[in-house]
Amino acid sequence: MSDHKNRPKYDWRNYPPEEIPSSTEPPKQLTNSIRRGESILDIGCGVGRSTLALASIGHRISGIDINPLAIARAKTQASEAKVDVSFTTADATHLHNIESAAFDAVLMQAFLTTLATPEERTTAISESFRVLKLGGKLFMVEFLQNWNSSNYRDRYIRGIKLNLADGTFPVFSE
Repeated sequence: MSDHKNRPKYDWRNYPPEEIPSSTEPPKQLTNSIRRGESILDIGCGVGRSTLALASIGHRISGIDINPLAIARAKTQASEAKVDVSFTTADATHLHNIESAAFDAVLMQAFLTTLATPEERTTAISESFRVLKLGGKLFMVEFLQNWNSSNYRDRYIRGIKLNLADGTFPVFSE
């Protein structure tokens, strides 16, 4: 179980939505292997770019993020785009409001690197498997694929200097 009392002041809960790094395209492996109408949970959806893209091509999708400002922006964008998406503020390490075996697929895109400890990452992955239906698919795409981006490379280097786990970085507004 994660210790939320010792989080830095500027963790994802307070991160400005306009500064949240996010992909605009859902992973092709997901779009190629999930049929329209199957249910997807986007964990760490941020402002909902991938969530909205998946909804616009016919997927039943819900997005969760720990940042209430990002969720508010995602809800506004969903309303403006006239797509049916459920966005909820939630902690991926405590998905107690989501029933077991509720989703055909779970997407974690650029998410695990934002969790501070291996225990939090393990708990988030365990919760993902709990909410997946039998035979469901977990899709994970991580920032480490962006080492050539100076923005992420600099963040990783700072994380290494602070003795954080490999592949993670401090989540501070710059």
